[in-house]
Amino acid sequence: MNSKNNNLIAASSVESFENCLKRFFIKYRGNTTFRTIENEENNITKKNLGLISHRIVELYLLDRITDNLLYDDILNLVLEINKESKEKINELYFDSMDGEEFILTQNTLLKNLQKIKDLNNEYEINTEFTYSESFPFKGQADIVLRNNTESLIIDYKSAYLTSSFKNIEPRVIKQLYVYYYLESKQFNNKNIKLYVLDKYGDLEKVEVDKDTIAEFVKTTSLNLSKIENLIQNTGNTGSSEVCNNCIYAGFCDDFKGDEVSLNERNVIFGKVKLKKDKKNYLEVQIVNSEYENNINVLIVKDINQRLIFESVNENDLIVLNNIRVKELSANGNTRHIIPKKFMNLTMKT
Repeated sequence: MNSKNNNLIAASSVESFENCLKRFFIKYRGNTTFRTIENEENNITKKNLGLISHRIVELYLLDRITDNLLYDDILNLVLEINKESKEKINELYFDSMDGEEFILTQNTLLKNLQKIKDLNNEYEINTEFTYSESFPFKGQADIVLRNNTESLIIDYKSAYLTSSFKNIEPRVIKQLYVYYYLESKQFNNKNIKLYVLDKYGDLEKVEVDKDTIAEFVKTTSLNLSKIENLIQNTGNTGSSEVCNNCIYAGFCDDFKGDEVSLNERNVIFGKVKLKKDKKNYLEVQIVNSEYENNINVLIVKDINQRLIFESVNENDLIVLNNIRVKELSANGNTRHIIPKKFMNLTMKT
């Protein structure tokens, strides 16, 4: 059994937990540990842009950066935050069109954050607030504004755009439900309001239905208790769609992804039979009785892709996820898949 901290559901993991309890069990409760290797450049850039944006929001609301910053001021701020990161984005990225768009987005975000900052006379502003744990949840809210009678909880989504014409995604709402529950436990005499802050600084209110939240907490508690009692088959395993995107597909005896045709697969798995380093690509043959023939995975000669296979050896059981098939062809008894750029590899450690 893992540490106490892992015996609760993090707010950011609620959707994954609900989609498949078996996946949650494998990840957090099983005796086997796994290593997932992602496309390095894409992973670092995507993750760190979000971290940089969150840090800018925090610094601004805490009065550690001034108002009315110019483009170059924001660029220098972004570069400074990036230098402090454990895994840094190549600075040349910020000279690209995508990088320039990111800087401009931060500029718009800061201008719109003023309306939250202006509330500091009415509320105490907390950023990255970590709640006391309360079964079945734990969580850290991005922004919490409090006074003696009211709490405003704001979840910032750096890659998210809200719209009055579009419903907020259920995963975002449920994450806010977790914060509502934890806030009510820790500060039980307050009126609590929920909001989503999008990447441009626009606020979207999430309606609070106490009965819906109570039922959500009850169901989650029941399902987590099943896992705590080591009941692996809880009756809530993933759909074929969930299985087709699961990094643990090759380690689960309830895999339903075989309902999806190989041409539409987002995940393949099996035991490595051989590994060849050819002139223009790396070839790994995966042997699995599920497939009519062996599958040869051809990794094009791209340094980020090849790094994925550095530690793969013969007879290793591996899962290739997010393959987004670029080309699928048959050659004798072998099928060939050439993955696109953002493939992940999961294996036992």
